[in-house]
Amino acid sequence: MSSRKGETTSKRIDREYPHQIEMPIPSDADLDVRRHDMREFCRSRGIQYATRGIGKLRRIDERYVVRYCFKNACHAYAFQAAFGGERVMLPVKKPTAQSFGRRGLWSRRRA
Repeated sequence: MSSRKGETTSKRIDREYPHQIEMPIPSDADLDVRRHDMREFCRSRGIQYATRGIGKLRRIDERYVVRYCFKNACHAYAFQAAFGGERVMLPVKKPTAQSFGRRGLWSRRRA
């Protein structure tokens, strides 16, 4: 599936906002008030965040969850302390080896 120009993909969010908190969505009418409180909490402290799960929601224990993603670990812990939720640990990617192909190290050594 291709993304639209300027759209933030889930891979980009994982790369730029590695500290993530999964929040269950409340089942009552308190949802709008809670989302407003979360936005105001982040805005008042100057915290940058992104959300995942808006288009494709995950279910845990018969409840939908949304991920709030943060660039800084301290911001994620402060958000978790204020609103709860569960910390999500992303898998660590192994560094890829450099290529010895046409534009790799081999062509640089000959020059």
